[in-house]
Amino acid sequence: MLVPGYGAHGLWSQGEIGALQRAQAALGAALSGLERSPWLPDALRTQALALTGDPAAIRLPGAIATCILVALAAGLARALGLSVTIALLAGAFALAFPLSLTQGRLALGDPVGELASTAAALLLATALASPRLARGLALAAAGAGALALAATASGLWLGVALPLAAAALWGPASSGMSSGTLPSGHGMRDMSPPPSALQRPLRLVLVAGALAAAGVAGFGLPPAGGLHPGARGGQGPRLARAAAHPGLPRRPRGLRLPAVPVAAAGAARAAAARARAGRRCGSPSASRSSAPPRCCTARGRCR
Repeated sequence: MLVPGYGAHGLWSQGEIGALQRAQAALGAALSGLERSPWLPDALRTQALALTGDPAAIRLPGAIATCILVALAAGLARALGLSVTIALLAGAFALAFPLSLTQGRLALGDPVGELASTAAALLLATALASPRLARGLALAAAGAGALALAATASGLWLGVALPLAAAALWGPASSGMSSGTLPSGHGMRDMSPPPSALQRPLRLVLVAGALAAAGVAGFGLPPAGGLHPGARGGQGPRLARAAAHPGLPRRPRGLRLPAVPVAAAGAARAAAARARAGRRCGSPSASRSSAPPRCCTARGRCR
């Protein structure tokens, strides 16, 4: 729906004109007065324009990224144990956001950055939960790569601090609970496999990284990517001076969104937790055979 009809959705807005001009400047057009923009989305739009020659092709990267984000929301809901119907509903919910539809149809917003930051958060959270050290390290390395891409597309706040904090909070909680602390009838069969030795140091790195990124961004440093580095036609020095000028606060006239699937994923995870929070009742201990069985929630609270 989004990709095949990328050129049939409305007239060009002023924000799209700016994105088109930056792509044309990167391909050699002599243009001036270009606005500040992160590097990765413009690089993808420039490649789409160079491959097709169609100005409307600059909408393709956002359309493809939005489709992948919707698929991630549905796939994550399914991975959390929800039914196929609920997973499809989660994908439809992510697609139904008006801003998702806008940035999926037009060259506005930052769906590429949202995709990179969402992938980074999911990969790092999965690395925290991995019971195998080698798999956890591989996932953490992949998450670091996605985080680097997110930084070049969304800057430090949304591209680094948000996914790091989301991964640290979403990953499994460190717990000293052992089978000896559980009531009788709740042994290892009720516990998930323990995480690897990577969990604690990785969680510390995630929290420290989120705080550092938020602190650096709080000092008002320019966003990652700056102005498009491929501008030609004698405009390079002018753009460099504009980038260093303190009176250049504006970014492209588009949408700046938080990662939509992160919110959808959090809602899906909460729904899965409630669905699995049915009470697990074990048989009474031998010493209290006449007592009723004790019921425990998934968090280990018993009564």
